[in-house]
Amino acid sequence: MEAADTLVPTISTSVKQRLSESHFNNGYSLLLRLRELLQPVGDIQFMHLTRELYSLELAPEETPSELLTRLKILEEQIDATKMELTYDKWTLLALTMALATDDRYRSLVQIGQTLPDMTAGRARQMLLGEQHFQKANEETAVKVNYMRQHFGKNKGNNGGSGTNGKANHVIHVRNQVTQRRNVRRNTRSSL
Repeated sequence: MEAADTLVPTISTSVKQRLSESHFNNGYSLLLRLRELLQPVGDIQFMHLTRELYSLELAPEETPSELLTRLKILEEQIDATKMELTYDKWTLLALTMALATDDRYRSLVQIGQTLPDMTAGRARQMLLGEQHFQKANEETAVKVNYMRQHFGKNKGNNGGSGTNGKANHVIHVRNQVTQRRNVRRNTRSSL
């Protein structure tokens, strides 16, 4: 019971709702149920395992036979998913591996990996949308710097602490318009 008491406060409300009373009273039962609920299955598990397989490297302290053992285990786990590497999965795998180390796209990769109905076309759209969003943010940052350089000195009390209130208002309105436009685009593209 102590293990269950320790784990329960760390479990999200949505996961707690999927547990029965018996799980809360038995730590081992709780761990088994949590593993069942949270372990990736199907396509998601297949993609994780395949990505791990393709990024497999010999660690400095590892022997070749240990590497071959890890390779065999991964192959067996991939076979156990009963999934095939289709064109969509291959493209998604390539994108996640190519973008995984780039901080600008890390959140996009994480979102894409959790969506069970992700297709290569949808992933491309999301990537191009994110690129457009980042470009708009960079352009906004340049405009903000320009506005602050040219209007930044406070000539009296006009609503800012060191920056011009009008410049901040213009920047705020532009950001709101950009956000609304992105929401409309995302809504249309998801329909």
